[in-house]
Amino acid sequence: MDLAGRDAPVSNLPADAVYANDAAVRDLNASVGNRLILFWGNNASQVKYVTVHALLRDVGKARYEHLSILFAPLSATQAWFNATGKIDVIRASAPGPAIGGETQSAQLAQGLRRIVSVNGWNVEVRDVKGVGLDEAKTIADQATQLFLVMGSFAIFAGVLLIVNVFVMLAEERKPEMGVSRAIGMKRGHLTLTFLFEGAFYVALAAASGALAGVGLGWLMIQIFNLVFPPTGGQSALVFHVDPGSIALAFAAGVLLTIVAVAVTSGAISRLNIVRAIRNLPEPSAHHLTRTQRWLVFLCVLGGAVFLIRGFGLVSVSLPSLDLSPLPSVAAAVVLLGIAGYLAAKLTDRDLVAVVSRLAVQAVVAMIVVVSAYDGVVAAVGAGESPGAYRIASIPLIAIGLATWAGRRIPSRLAFTAAGLVTLWWLLRPPVHLVDEARDNVSVLFVETGVLLVMGAVLVAVFNTSPVIRGVLNRFGTKGRPVVRAA
Repeated sequence: MDLAGRDAPVSNLPADAVYANDAAVRDLNASVGNRLILFWGNNASQVKYVTVHALLRDVGKARYEHLSILFAPLSATQAWFNATGKIDVIRASAPGPAIGGETQSAQLAQGLRRIVSVNGWNVEVRDVKGVGLDEAKTIADQATQLFLVMGSFAIFAGVLLIVNVFVMLAEERKPEMGVSRAIGMKRGHLTLTFLFEGAFYVALAAASGALAGVGLGWLMIQIFNLVFPPTGGQSALVFHVDPGSIALAFAAGVLLTIVAVAVTSGAISRLNIVRAIRNLPEPSAHHLTRTQRWLVFLCVLGGAVFLIRGFGLVSVSLPSLDLSPLPSVAAAVVLLGIAGYLAAKLTDRDLVAVVSRLAVQAVVAMIVVVSAYDGVVAAVGAGESPGAYRIASIPLIAIGLATWAGRRIPSRLAFTAAGLVTLWWLLRPPVHLVDEARDNVSVLFVETGVLLVMGAVLVAVFNTSPVIRGVLNRFGTKGRPVVRAA
């Protein structure tokens, strides 16, 4: 198609005339009517004088691989190269527009292969556009995984920051919370108060984060094009925003943060009214709470199953179970818990709450045990990552045992040992944890990073006080306020 939008078939070209695409015009500084000298050898028979008959739009065949192209009739070019009747390459374009016509590419290639096979021609058919698009999709998927890996650390750090902020707010407002409870505010009302405050922060943070993400994406595209400019027919990265992805990012940010705020608010609302009013520290418990018992149960059992499944320690010939109904069962458990909560509130009877809680816990325990059984007896599937099981196994067991042992020995010793075991398992493992042929390295990278941070935080948090006391004793009275404040 020429610049005026008219079809430009090569059969209409006069003798010794050519069409020039946009890249050729730019590289040769050519225009309509210019005479060009084409040469491809060292003698006079390998030189040809041609005239630019028309210029072509930079679309379709004229934009093939962004190359500089001159178009001429096949018979003429065969005569120029002394190759009459010979063809080395045939490029076929699938019907349809430039965007959308690629859907017909595979069908066209399949049809051409049948023709070649029937006629017995020694010709290779390649779906160039299909292969190129598959390669581009693979590269895009890899880039997506890379950004997902980097973003996972930001998400994990953000959740920890949210929990830390609300715990600090609760500590500062502890007397106020105690007075509120003393004059009649219930624990649920206190939780809803924090939840409402958190929802306000969440809406602002998610909206600003989604918009900031769009700006950061645009900036990264510009920097990438500057650092790696397109050359040799390559295309530059183009910034594109999908409104649906922005809405999804906003919704995911709101949901994740609301869940973190709700869990934190529920935990900090469980306070003793007298101690809260007088701002006294909570006494150390000698028995595990219900949440801690569940944590020990899930961590130890899950870590053991991961250890067995990751390393294949147990080989039994027991039948595996069909776990496809588990999502429906989990949804039923959620509905059962909601129904029990509402029934307890409406009837104002503790017995209803106790019965519903025990029923939910029994069903959850059954789901966990069934899943653990299937995890032990079922073989590792082709799409599973054994390395993910191996990496998480020992840290989970260490956290579970530390939670249990923290009620029998000093918590500092128990959780410091758990943190050190986690760091040892990940940094100096006695066995190979990663199978690069089967494992998804991106997922393992995120998992390892999170567990490393968790192990280091456990060691640091439970040993900061002795270190600070040692520094204070070392400095004596001089500089003690500054060190204590730091």
